[in-house]
Order: sequence, then structure tokens, then C-alpha cells
Amino acid sequence: MNTLPSFPNISKIKICARAVLYGFALTCYVFSSGLISIAKVQSPTEQRNGEATVQTTQRRNGVVRGRVVYEDTRRPLRRVGVQLFEPTSKTRRRHWISWTNGRGEFQFKNLPAGKYFVTVDAPGIIRSNAYGSEEAQKDLTTVIVDGTTQVDLVIRARRGGAISGKVTYADGDPVLNASIALIKKKDGKWVRVYVGGPSTDRVLTDERGVYRISGLSPGDYLVRAAEQKIGIELTAQDDPDGSNLLNRSLLPPTYYDGAINLSGAKELRVEAGDELTDIDITLIERPVYSISGVVILRDNNQPVARARITLKRKGEELAGSDLEEPVVNSDEEGRFTFDEVYEGIHTLTVTPPHPTRQWYRENQKASQVNLDLTQKFVARQLDLNIAGADLTNVMIPVSIGRRVSGPVTVDGEKPLPDNVFVILDPVNGERDNQLSSPTLANGTFTIAGVPAGKYLVRTAVPPNQKYYTKSVMHRHSELARDLITVEEDQDLTNFVIVISFDVALVSGRALAADGKRALGGVGVLFVSADSVEKKIITRRIYGFTNAGGEFSVSGAPGDYLALVMRPGEGYNQLGGGELISRAAKAQRITLQPGENKSIDLLLPSER
Repeated sequence: MNTLPSFPNISKIKICARAVLYGFALTCYVFSSGLISIAKVQSPTEQRNGEATVQTTQRRNGVVRGRVVYEDTRRPLRRVGVQLFEPTSKTRRRHWISWTNGRGEFQFKNLPAGKYFVTVDAPGIIRSNAYGSEEAQKDLTTVIVDGTTQVDLVIRARRGGAISGKVTYADGDPVLNASIALIKKKDGKWVRVYVGGPSTDRVLTDERGVYRISGLSPGDYLVRAAEQKIGIELTAQDDPDGSNLLNRSLLPPTYYDGAINLSGAKELRVEAGDELTDIDITLIERPVYSISGVVILRDNNQPVARARITLKRKGEELAGSDLEEPVVNSDEEGRFTFDEVYEGIHTLTVTPPHPTRQWYRENQKASQVNLDLTQKFVARQLDLNIAGADLTNVMIPVSIGRRVSGPVTVDGEKPLPDNVFVILDPVNGERDNQLSSPTLANGTFTIAGVPAGKYLVRTAVPPNQKYYTKSVMHRHSELARDLITVEEDQDLTNFVIVISFDVALVSGRALAADGKRALGGVGVLFVSADSVEKKIITRRIYGFTNAGGEFSVSGAPGDYLALVMRPGEGYNQLGGGELISRAAKAQRITLQPGENKSIDLLLPSER
């Protein structure tokens, strides 16, 4: 049985979401980690995309009133949440919230004109995903707000199925706070489903070991349970307020009915309104071992303190969230230890620690942020086989990598805006491998710990992204649309980057393959045509359609190939050969500096 460790200063420990744990402040702000603005209309309206943001001012006099009732009984749902989603702001998760009264009635006031999805957040009902598959969006209510008149709605909520049971140890004791996950069959494949709320795919057992999951749509499910393991994660420097990060990892799961892997689990059929009870799970006990070692700099054999080290078991049939991976930090002598490691092959990953958590504000200059001053190094991965014994004295040498630096200026000798970030996108397109740095007060940037490889250099200027990367000069070579090469033994200095305010705007509609039906809440992606021809995707512009299928994005001038993403598909899911293949067949458009272009885009036929 696992016991929770005793933490010093427990009152100062903060449990943080993905934006803090894995996106830290700089990444949160530059790469849109999903900050939530609740029950508040922000002005002006913002549309995020891959390189730029369009900012528009809208009238705010719209009113939406309505009533929520059960579909089967027409009885009201009292004191529950109703949300309006503006899909074009998916990356900012911007929405409005109201609550029903004792008669099931709700009201939204002062809404900007636009087209919205309406969802209801209540226990036991089937919740549709405003950014999910086309099938999921069929159950969504759409409302059009013109900014001047009132709209009246009746929303009929469907009761979902439910699964409940108890999780125990082999000796019969209940498992407290066991993580329960549901896996649903979709198109012949098993996928994780969201069951605990809008941002979690698990629920926890109570003090009796009992769990209950409701609001399930009809389908075939698997249920699995796993113990949680809590630990403290260090950042690069101690936070001024003395708080720490909590890391919650999961031990290997046990499935219903007694299986330790997905293929042996028992399927459960759930229909709307069903209540499946006594779906009990007894955790399978397995031997555990430890892994210990030291992290050193390859260049001088000095220990690396506070390195962030994660462990992931290979060969899992269904990959879990990276929030479920155990995390430890090396001490001042570079030493680390993982305990409670199960047999099998594990991938150990060593990365620099996250900077001190400090949220960016829209009125705060990047140069004012308390930057990370600890040793940078290149992330390192290695596979370790645990087979019947502890693994000790694991030596992990890491490289300090190279530095990329230089000045950033504005076209036309205009003043440099606040919050300019320089980003290196790796040629493999993996967002997790992006490197970035804010510019300092003198307009210079330095990105340290860069591994050898090829990168695209670009900039981001939040919050409104009115600028684009016009040119990147290095030794008289123009690299704004080409890759730079970082060698093992040489820093790259004096990159002269020019950004420009003269972005191009493209707007229009995304339509189904028949050209008739608008696609709401889907992604539109514009990739540079020359990069497709070179078989390496570099510059992209990305955005989402609203509930009426309309989009508006902005970015750098140039030739682009325009794609409509399938419902529920994000541009990060599409990469490599598949992206190049689909882009090569896409519609081509040319954007001029300062141009405002309108275009309709079709979702390609599956045939």
C-alpha cells in the first residue's frame, strides 16, 4: 500500500494544472497553453493562430435567454451551469458561464455579436464537446447573436449512462483516491474519454474506495484503476512565496475484471440511462524496484542540480497523459532516485528544470520577468530495463548545447513592442522540443542549451500577435523561410531578426465537401507553399471556425496552401508525411502585406 509523504510547508504547496506543470509561464503565454477566462467577457475579441492574432472590436449588447430541461421528462435542470463557447478562441479557452435558477432558466447579457455553441454542465447528462468530432457536435445547440436583439432558447439535456463500483487491495482494504479512467471504443480503437469534468479524464475513489462515473454516451467501455503517487517537483529557482509544484504520477493500472493490460480487460456496454453497478476492481500487486544514478555535464563532469527527470514505461497499449509520469529532481550532487518502479523497459528523460513560475501579464514586459539563471543543457533520453532487481549507479552525461543569439528590430525603425519572443522550431515539428527566449530591454535575445540540429527561427508577440517575422539574417543569408543548422561545436551569434506590423488578413468559411454545410469549431491551417515543396513544413497560420463555420486569421505575407482540419483534429496531430500529402492537394492562395482576403475552404472528400 502506498502512503502519502509528509510535505514541509504544506500550506504553501500549490496543486497546479498543465499550464504550470508542463507549460511554465513563458510557454503558457507564448504557445497558448489553455488559460481559462470564466464568466467574464473580455474586450476586444481575440483570434489566436499559429503566428498572428486578429483583433476586432464588437458591439456588446446581445442577450441570450433560455431554459434547460431533461429531454425525456421536460422537467427543468435547476442550479446547473450553462456555457457559451466561441470556437475561434479554442487555444484561449474563452467562454461565458451562466447558471440556471429554480425554474431552469438562464440569461447571458452584454454578448458581442457572433455565433456560439451552447453546452450544459450538469451531473449525469451527456456532455457534448464543442471541439470534438463531427458526431459529438451534432448534439450541440448553436446560437447566433447579432449584438442588438434577444435570443430565446430551450435546451434539452440527455441523461447518460453510469458505471459504479469499488476498488480494493488484495487484503480487502479500500483504495482511497484511486484514479479511475474510462476507455471507449471509437472506430474500432480504444481511446481515453473525459469523465471527471471538462479538463480531466479520470475520477477518484472516496474513503470507501467507491467511485461512480455518470453522463456516459452509449458505447463500449473498459474501466481501469490505478494508485496515485504524489511528490514535490523543484523549479529552477525557489518561488518567492515559498510554494512548490506537486507531481501526481500513476502506478500501473488494473482493469476490470482482473486484467493488467488492455487486451485482457472485460468490455462493458452502456446505453443512455443505464446504471451499471458493482463494477469492482481488486488491484493486482506486483513487485517494485528502484532506479538511481547521477546527472553530470559531459563537457566538464560537473554534477547537474535540479535536473528534471521523468520515467515512462514503454510498450503500453494505451499511452497515458504526460501528467501521469513520475518526476524527480537531481540534488546538488546530481543524484536522483526513483522508487516503486515496476518491471519492464522504461524511457528515462532528463531535461532542465522549469523556470520559477511567474505568470505573464499583458502589461508586463518580457524583459521584466525573472529569467531562469540555472545551467542549461540539452535534453537526454535513454531506455532502461528493469528485470528482477534494482538498477543503481546510472550515469547520465548531458551536453550544455549551443547558444543562438542576436538583436530584434522593427521594420521602419519603429519602437520594439513589449513581449517579443524568439522561438526555434525543430525540423521534426514537435512542439515539446521548441526552444524560446524573450528579448531583453536592449532588444537582444539568447537561447541557450540548443541541441545540434535544424530549426526554423520565428517570433511571437503576445497578446495580440500584430507582428510577423519579416526577415532573419545571419552572415548575409536570409533565413526567414529556411532552416538554420546548429552544429555540436559552435554557437550561432548575431542573428538579426526584423519583425513587421504589416500582417495579412484572411477570412472566410469552412465548408463540408459538398460545399453546402458550414463546419463549426474546426481548424483551418495555412502552410507555406515553398516549405511543402521542400518536404519540410515551416511557416504556418492556424485558427478555428466559429459555430457558423466562419474564420479570420492573420500572419505573414506569402504563398500558402489552405487546409480544413477534420472535426476534432488539431494541427499538432497532423505532421510529417501526412501533412505534406494533404497540403500538396490543398487550395493555394497568395497573401500580400496588409491585404484583407476572403475565401471559402472545403473539407476534402474521404474518397
